[in-house]
Amino acid sequence: MRARYKRITYNPLVALQAMIPRSGLDHTESLTIAEVQATVLLKMVGVIRPPVPVPILAEYLDVGVECDPVASVVGYHTLRDGNWYAGYSDESPAARNATIAHQIKCILDDPFGDGLYPPVAVMATLLRKHHVAEYFAQCLTMPGPFVQQAWRRGERDVEQLAKLFGVPTASMLFRLKTLRLVETGHEL
Repeated sequence: MRARYKRITYNPLVALQAMIPRSGLDHTESLTIAEVQATVLLKMVGVIRPPVPVPILAEYLDVGVECDPVASVVGYHTLRDGNWYAGYSDESPAARNATIAHQIKCILDDPFGDGLYPPVAVMATLLRKHHVAEYFAQCLTMPGPFVQQAWRRGERDVEQLAKLFGVPTASMLFRLKTLRLVETGHEL
């Protein structure tokens, strides 16, 4: 008699969700996991330089993307007929990519509900979810190693770096500050 084996299919979305060790993450843990998930997703698709093709990453995760003029600035995610969709309102590539990246993190976190980010200090659960999704979006669209590599090559103009990464100048400046490549007081 022949043994029957269940065929296991690889689902990258589930693999990224499996990186979350438990609910009730503290602030540092939640940001660390978000950055690791972004880094792993980039490696899964083989992205090695900017700009990051966020719609292709969504497609790889089987997340449909849709332009919806009435969507909020941060967009939305929804499950329809067993498929995830991320909606965005601003069709400019930079805004679209940031919104899709934000919503990908929301989708990754969805199975954990509100238990993943309990309130801490002055941040309620909803604010923590938004903050972590924004951080994930930054890590995905402006990966730390890519930004640091460009910086070491001598690319120090914030506007040029923003163009290279396909992001708004203000977003690039914020990322440079979080990576401690420019001083906190640095302005455009």
